[in-house]
Amino acid sequence: MKAEAAWLVLAASARLTFRRIELLIVVNVLWWLLSLSVLTWPPATAGLYHVARRLANPEESEQTTWHHFFEGFRSYWGRSWKLVAVDMALIAILVVTFLFYLNRSQWVLRLLLVPVFYFMILWGGMQLYLFPLFIEQEDKRIRLVFKNAFILATGNPSFTFLLGFLLTAVTIIATVLAGPVLFVLISFLAVTQTLALQKLLASQCH
Repeated sequence: MKAEAAWLVLAASARLTFRRIELLIVVNVLWWLLSLSVLTWPPATAGLYHVARRLANPEESEQTTWHHFFEGFRSYWGRSWKLVAVDMALIAILVVTFLFYLNRSQWVLRLLLVPVFYFMILWGGMQLYLFPLFIEQEDKRIRLVFKNAFILATGNPSFTFLLGFLLTAVTIIATVLAGPVLFVLISFLAVTQTLALQKLLASQCH
């Protein structure tokens, strides 16, 4: 997938977000409220991506309501926790490993910072696909979700890097401006990642 496709995904996400702005604002607010508790944060995120998955599907888009947020919340309660727990554990391992080698005085050990740093970047790219894959896949095994996210990120490095850069820039700008856009930001990110996954999957089918 060419990097330029990331711009097309972003534009398509903006159009879809504008078309269903009322619903996505409600879902965005629900996500923020339920994410105030660590206990409900993972299933709330699953509910958010469940809505994004339905909106991205032309056959379900117009019938999607805020009730589907809670449908995803209930359906993926336990499994979303497993996904987040594994993800957070692996991120913690990467950070601890990076800091360990960073504080070594031996230059040979500090050279190991390079592969660890690159793997941290790869892990960041995988985050774009984790929850969209989790919702999309019929097989919800966590190991398979991570495996497919790894394949997508490594198989489409330029697309993944540019999309990650664009979404990071949008998030920073929205946070700095601190305007009404924050009421739809998280929903927009979820819709963009879901559309990105669908575009990658469609490209592999041709």
